[in-house]
Amino acid sequence: MTAPSPEDLRGYDLYAVVVLRGDTPLTLADLRGYEAARLAAFKCPEALYVVPELPRTATDKVSKKALRSQLVGAPAPVVQLY
Repeated sequence: MTAPSPEDLRGYDLYAVVVLRGDTPLTLADLRGYEAARLAAFKCPEALYVVPELPRTATDKVSKKALRSQLVGAPAPVVQLY
């Protein structure tokens, strides 16, 4: 997902929103290491949010709009690179 950046030059920040299975630990370094082999560096997330569940639409798709509004009032991300 992307979110507006406070810096006008950058435009948008990329962040990951994940739901963990059980007590599986996950760090931003783990996620970026996994993605580094599959994505260009600029496509890797800069922050990681862990949520209990993803909001869904009536057709059971992830509601990005609801998720963004949910994260606006959320505490700081679990890990942030910059």
